[in-house]
Amino acid sequence: MAETRDEPVTTDEAAAGRPWVELRIHGVSGTPPESMLESAHVRQVAGDAWGRFFRPVNGVGEELQGVPGRTLEGYHWGKYTSGSAVKGLWLILIPFGMVNAAAFMLPDPGTGRRNRSLHTAALALIRGLAIGLTCTFALTAGLILVDLVGFSWASGVAWLSALGLRWTVSLGLLASGGVLLLLFAMGNQNRAADFDPPPAGAIADVPDPSGMSRPEFFTETQAAPILGRLHLAMGWSVLALLGTMVWKSIADQVPGTPHEDLRLVLQVASIGLVLLIAGIVVALGDPEQAINATSDHFYFPALPMVSRILMVVSGALLVACFVLLTTTRPRHDIVLLNPNDVDRYTKLLPTACTVVMFLLLVACALLGRGTRPSLAGTPASFRRYASGLAAWATASAGLFVGVGFCAAFDLGVGKLVGRGAQTDLIYRIAYVWGITAVILVVVALVAGAVLFRHRRRYEPQVEVEYARLTSPGLWHEPPPGYLTSISLSRLLAKLKWYVASVVIFFAVTGTVMTVVTCLEMFHVSLPGVVAWISQGRDVQRVSGPDVIVAAQSRWFGVLYNIGTFSLIGAAGYMFVLGRRALRTESARRGLNVVWDVISFWPHSVHPFVPPSYAQFAVRDLRRRIRHHLLLPPVVPAPGAEESVADTAPRVVLSAHSQGSLIAFATLLWLSETERSRVALVTYGSQLQVAFPRAFPAYVDFRLLGLVRARLKDRWINLYRETDPIAGPVLSWDRSPVPPAPGSPTSRRMGADDAQPDLIEGSTGRRESGPDWRVLDPPPVDPTLQTTSVTHLSKHSGYPASADYQAAVDDLLSRL
Repeated sequence: MAETRDEPVTTDEAAAGRPWVELRIHGVSGTPPESMLESAHVRQVAGDAWGRFFRPVNGVGEELQGVPGRTLEGYHWGKYTSGSAVKGLWLILIPFGMVNAAAFMLPDPGTGRRNRSLHTAALALIRGLAIGLTCTFALTAGLILVDLVGFSWASGVAWLSALGLRWTVSLGLLASGGVLLLLFAMGNQNRAADFDPPPAGAIADVPDPSGMSRPEFFTETQAAPILGRLHLAMGWSVLALLGTMVWKSIADQVPGTPHEDLRLVLQVASIGLVLLIAGIVVALGDPEQAINATSDHFYFPALPMVSRILMVVSGALLVACFVLLTTTRPRHDIVLLNPNDVDRYTKLLPTACTVVMFLLLVACALLGRGTRPSLAGTPASFRRYASGLAAWATASAGLFVGVGFCAAFDLGVGKLVGRGAQTDLIYRIAYVWGITAVILVVVALVAGAVLFRHRRRYEPQVEVEYARLTSPGLWHEPPPGYLTSISLSRLLAKLKWYVASVVIFFAVTGTVMTVVTCLEMFHVSLPGVVAWISQGRDVQRVSGPDVIVAAQSRWFGVLYNIGTFSLIGAAGYMFVLGRRALRTESARRGLNVVWDVISFWPHSVHPFVPPSYAQFAVRDLRRRIRHHLLLPPVVPAPGAEESVADTAPRVVLSAHSQGSLIAFATLLWLSETERSRVALVTYGSQLQVAFPRAFPAYVDFRLLGLVRARLKDRWINLYRETDPIAGPVLSWDRSPVPPAPGSPTSRRMGADDAQPDLIEGSTGRRESGPDWRVLDPPPVDPTLQTTSVTHLSKHSGYPASADYQAAVDDLLSRL
């Protein structure tokens, strides 16, 4: 017989006798406190301008706590990733963030020497891709501001032309350095956190901590600017090299241009500095210690001074090139940058990145294979993406997107000033992105056709689930038209399990096209089918280095134009989004959703990303829990005894989406005494769907089970089948709900075999132990006169449901 429960415990019964606190943590997009607390008015009661705690109030500021004994409070951490106008510019930092997050996607190497060596090598290679991305942005900034703006555009503006082309070109070079300085400043916002040490009995209090059990993960050390200064120095060195190429191009066309000796010295110095900085960045390890403790290397004490010296030297080179360019006499009728000179250097950049990507693929594959035994006993739904290749795929995709951004800016500005690209590399990138755009359109059309064909796939299951309702007065089948909408939404929600396949496909195609592009730039003869992947201008040398014939295939023009307009359209769309973000906070919240996910992870391989908020959010939340438990704000020394007074309230952490990761990390740092008065309810959580699969060294099946066990089963997770980005956390292998009176089954944490699930008759939710699937839309009366159905809630609106209240009541009864 099916297990059915019709009479849940009420809030008044669960709360009788003792006060309690419901502390909500919002998810992505910086949900406003009013929405989080379901109140038209709120008041900040604790925290600062970044991490803020609110309570609901009425129009005159009086607290509104509708449930007896409850204190409803919300922790708002969204200001760390959205809010100010400057944060609206973070959109251009997405490629940097992807490469930085890739470092945290590597599997835990364990204690084996071979795996640890592979892990170290993979991190070094990801840092190599990161420095290549910085070089690409620096080169693009120089090409745009020096040639397209400082030369082509300025020559058509009367007052700039009167200033003199030598000054507009020189100032364009300095402005390029300013762009990199702005990127450095946007990432160098480290606010040192006085993160508390782990107390006795904390899950993080282990002899050999790793992942989020390491205090260094949550502290931006004073060495944090090291990586930023090195990347800034690399960018300035690339611009100095570009400046010497501009001088040489002018000298070749304008006889008598002075200071050839100085130009040669600056060129050799900039090339040497590029190689030196690249070597240091790849080999230096992790200066912030976020991934592994490497501060005991003999050279670490010297890194702060070395990074400052390199930054000063590179800045001096850039200024020297600026002065050198002011001595030239460029004319309107010359070509400011010789494509041959530019291509001679630019083809080395994609070649180096391609080699690094290939080596990273090998390292990740070997590391994934070597750490496979550690997955024993881990259910398939918790296993890492692509057998450990997620780090390679994300880093490669980030580089590919970053290169596309650069080409979009270059081609877009070129169209505005009526100039083509200055290097063959830009043409090839546009061609490759033309192929990519065609592939994406084809994939989207095929996926759309498949989804449309199977849109009714889940209708029979939906009918069964609503038919299991036992409450009188509620409809047992959705309103007309909703059945197909629910089925289609569930089908779309299933796509989240295929994210890895899409990223891997994107990374593989990008890598293949990059390899072919590099070979063609070195004039390697390729078979026709392979060469078609990246034909660029098909440059062929005829009778010497100065005689060139550009031969184009019949497909080149079509794909090149598709790529060009796709990239220009993307650049224009980014500009529109950026303007909108500068004007309205709601637009900034929407744009910075990506940073709500990526900025949880500290700087490790790329510094031009927003600072991590994990150190502050976890600290703030833990200290607030101690405040509610009537404990002193300062944590005693490890091993010190402390107790919670009987009069202290119970605390129910209520965490949505990304907030569930913050709550989960906080629980690692609570003592046994603190945890004994805390329960957790999560909803719309990715703690199974994404985090263990993308970041297996920081959130894995064993750690999830350990946290649940230490909470003594005071953890309930709510999810919907229609949620496109979240899902179950504590159960797996769920069988379909059968018609009454049968009972579905599932496997769950704490049980070896499949267990029967419970169908709650009043709301239709399915309880797979601590994992509760709630219906979307919720049951309503058949006439829709006392309730309403306007849309599917999917990822939002959990606290307003009856099932959420039942979960809180259940947890309170166990505290």
